[in-house]
Amino acid sequence: MNLKLLYQWMEQINQVFSPLSKWQAVGLALFSYGIGVARHCQVSKVAEELGRVGRIPSVERRLRRWLANRRIDVQLCCAVWSFWVWRSLDSQRAVLGGDETQIADRVGIMLVSLAYEQRAIPLMWRCYRANAEMDYPAQGQVLLVWGLLAQVLEALPAGSRPLVQMDRGLGHSSAMLKALNNLGVDYLVRIKQNATFTSRRGHRCLLADLIKPGEQITVRGTLFRGHQQVRGIIHLIWQAGQRQPWCLITHDRSLRGSLDARRVWQEESFRDLKSGGWQWQCSSITSPDHAQRLLLALAVAYAWMLTQGTFILYADTALQREVFEGQHNKYSVFRSGLRFFKRMLHADPQKICVGLFFAPHDQPLG
Repeated sequence: MNLKLLYQWMEQINQVFSPLSKWQAVGLALFSYGIGVARHCQVSKVAEELGRVGRIPSVERRLRRWLANRRIDVQLCCAVWSFWVWRSLDSQRAVLGGDETQIADRVGIMLVSLAYEQRAIPLMWRCYRANAEMDYPAQGQVLLVWGLLAQVLEALPAGSRPLVQMDRGLGHSSAMLKALNNLGVDYLVRIKQNATFTSRRGHRCLLADLIKPGEQITVRGTLFRGHQQVRGIIHLIWQAGQRQPWCLITHDRSLRGSLDARRVWQEESFRDLKSGGWQWQCSSITSPDHAQRLLLALAVAYAWMLTQGTFILYADTALQREVFEGQHNKYSVFRSGLRFFKRMLHADPQKICVGLFFAPHDQPLG
């Protein structure tokens, strides 16, 4: 580890996370920095990488106390975090995704994330005991997602109009679509092919009956029946080799079905947070309350590495040779960030970006 870099990171975290006291912010900085160095979120392994801060048992106890600190308001921290990530994004149109994951059979997490470079940055989340119906949030899935999206939108600057995407596991619901309409956001949501469709002329059929393999069509009409009806524009895409079509609903005529590819970036992010990066699945945490705070540290560390990956992908060829051999585009932006961070930590820590910056590679740096 590098103490100077750590102190700079502490100062940055302390400036941004105003809802945290000084020592709470220091704890978040220590945890997120240690996760990046250790490439692991298990407290004992993180503490081992922070040995220059103090005795390893003392550092470990400090991190555990931070996880158990109920005075840390994660919801307020997520609002601040969402704004920081948003203002660090150099993009004309941002995409938010809603999805759910689990840590083994212990903790379930519903979260809203920002799509970026085939990855997704967690912005707002809610943790609960997995596979326990009695412990699932009382408001139910639709209101849970609606609440998380509403909190993200409230934290963003006025005039922000992100595009919201969801997979059919969450989106195939008239209640969910009505909730998105209620929020006033643009959306592109995948639905099931067995959904009932009624055209504007009254013709009724299943979505699957409207399209054949190799076709791509757009229809306007109503989904579902009775009081569940939802009007919209439906894109049907059945690419060659796919077993079934993609069925997507939106209310914005300018949105095309090809944008739905960004929805799957969330799965890549889950892999990074778990086996491909921070080893989230190895965490022994069973308390949803503790999991809320752990995910905050994971998200901060993850976004920081994505920033490093962004920097090295735009860097000059000489610096890229420090990290890559041959073509660097075979690595994800997260993996690139990890390689750059590890190399510069030992070779030239001053080149590590202390802060956040995100610029999609298909857009010029402004």
